[in-house]
Amino acid sequence: MSSGRDGGGRDGGGRDGGAGGGVEPARENLTYEQFGTAVRELAQAVADDGYVPDVILSIARGGVFVAGGLAYALDCKNIHLVNVEYFGLAA
Repeated sequence: MSSGRDGGGRDGGGRDGGAGGGVEPARENLTYEQFGTAVRELAQAVADDGYVPDVILSIARGGVFVAGGLAYALDCKNIHLVNVEYFGLAA
């Protein structure tokens, strides 16, 4: 079942990520609890490094949720979204 312009279903099928072979990239599936823990750990690592972001830029789809969690955890009010589309090469 297809859902989206990339020709793949909700599982991300339909694209091979570019350079030949048709190999699907590794994917880690997280529960909401695991996702929250992972984002908090990432935010803590950023804070421990002493970095204070002026802006957080998220890449549409998977990056939006991570960026939102980081922005909240790091108290950064300046968050932006970029959408990237891949059109492939004509054969």
